[in-house]
Amino acid sequence: NYGMQKKSNNAEKLCFSLSLKYEVDIICKRINIGRSNFESNAREFRYNLFNKYSKKFNIDYILTAHHRNDQIETLHMKFLDNADWVSFLGIRKEYGKILRPMLDISKENIYSYANKNKLKWIEDDSNKNLNYRRNNVRFNIIPEIMKNNPGHIDLLMKNHYDALEKMSALKNKIKSFKEKYIKEVTSESLILSNSIIEISDKVIFKVFYQDLCQNYFDYRIYSTKKHWKHFYSFILESRNGSTFILDKKIKVSKGKTTHCFSYNE
Repeated sequence: NYGMQKKSNNAEKLCFSLSLKYEVDIICKRINIGRSNFESNAREFRYNLFNKYSKKFNIDYILTAHHRNDQIETLHMKFLDNADWVSFLGIRKEYGKILRPMLDISKENIYSYANKNKLKWIEDDSNKNLNYRRNNVRFNIIPEIMKNNPGHIDLLMKNHYDALEKMSALKNKIKSFKEKYIKEVTSESLILSNSIIEISDKVIFKVFYQDLCQNYFDYRIYSTKKHWKHFYSFILESRNGSTFILDKKIKVSKGKTTHCFSYNE
């Protein structure tokens, strides 16, 4: 509960009433993360909290309610940003412990089902705030595209499916990279060979380190294209003993032939 809109406490109460009705455990976290870069910070906090609780309570899967409209909005924003092909993976159906079973279902179908079965829900008023980029895309841009250029949606989905195919082919490469470049593994760090700069494709280089974070630390890492480029240059050119902050929880220390990729929870 971020407390960012008038109905947030009512939504919390509804969740508690549903947990009692269906006899499922519920954990509520109230947090104030401020308005600056809210969407990104809220997402990062939320997923890190999910991973924390999944470890604490031995939970196998984390389910989220993302739907097809969310996917289209995400892919269009990647299109506007001229993002790399990996970004067109969009919202993934499966990512570590995270599963999104409703990703192929439209929002319209969800509303239809909810009304037909007389389900209770509370609309999030912040979804109508056009100061948030996604909301502007949702209410102003996507409807115009659907009306005047529906082929663009097909193009977005084609880019998405192409990215899924590329990532599937890349998985075997990542497995071989791990065998070649990882020298030592602990609960909080990885020791990797500096010869990893042989991976000259910066997109594959990024995907490799993101995979390491997800699989060894249960942590999702987000950095800009420019920051990843600086990280590559750090491993290539920096002196022995230098450090690089890849993320607020990921620090890299450079040695003569290896670098230590450490996670600080």
